[in-house]
Amino acid sequence: MPNPNWAIYARSAADKGDPGLQLQICRQFIFGKRGIIEKEFTDAGEVQDSPDRPGIAALIKNAKNGAFKYLAILKPDRLSQDQEELTDILGTLHEAGIVVWNVSKKSKMKIARPVVETDEDEQLDIEDISEEDEE
Repeated sequence: MPNPNWAIYARSAADKGDPGLQLQICRQFIFGKRGIIEKEFTDAGEVQDSPDRPGIAALIKNAKNGAFKYLAILKPDRLSQDQEELTDILGTLHEAGIVVWNVSKKSKMKIARPVVETDEDEQLDIEDISEEDEE
């Protein structure tokens, strides 16, 4: 049975050109899981912070609106190379019920909140988990 509701996010740096190869690799991964791609989001040559990139802004908006359930990314640094920003993006996606797949590792990204809260800003721990580790 097909597994619907997938999205892809791909980003390339200003000097790297088109993110087409990332899209192709993610599409093959999704098709291997019998997935149906609902949306593709890209930022080609974007260097500004994540919230200002049109593709990532559309991704977050669609995630919050329930447009897809699974997100495929080639690697986490495609969302952001800044660890704090990446943590924020993944936390937002997790809160929207999105399962994020790191295609390069063929694993789901697990987001764990700290057990003990402190007065300092909360940090999320991000790690990849294999399919066998889930549920």
